[in-house]
Amino acid sequence: MEILAAARKLDGAAKEYVFPGMVSGKPLSDMALLMAIRRMGFDVTAHGFRSTFRVWCAEQTRYPGDVAEAALAHTIRNATEAAYMRSTFFEKRRAMMAEWSYHATRPTHEIVQTSDELSASVPVVPHELLRRSQRASLT
Repeated sequence: MEILAAARKLDGAAKEYVFPGMVSGKPLSDMALLMAIRRMGFDVTAHGFRSTFRVWCAEQTRYPGDVAEAALAHTIRNATEAAYMRSTFFEKRRAMMAEWSYHATRPTHEIVQTSDELSASVPVVPHELLRRSQRASLT
């Protein structure tokens, strides 16, 4: 959040995107992200990161699928359901992303390794990390 706040102050203007593209009012392109990843020497795709996140949500958390789908900016295809579902799940997504950040950045020796441990575990986020994520504001 500190990095985002600092970035916002660089030109003083409110931006619609954290990573704006070359065309005004448009986000960074998929190809720009892919090329950045390749220049870093990784043979992965942005879709792979998104897929990993979605599987983690389903297998290692208790967040509803709707919350995970909202975090991925997926739309509801059923028109009737979409008409009634107007929530952004913002606070639930904030907590979920704090847990994902902790999971994705902790040392590999801390990651649960066995399927028995996975099935018995409920994701736990250190209280201080969760408190910091709850205090953080995107405004």
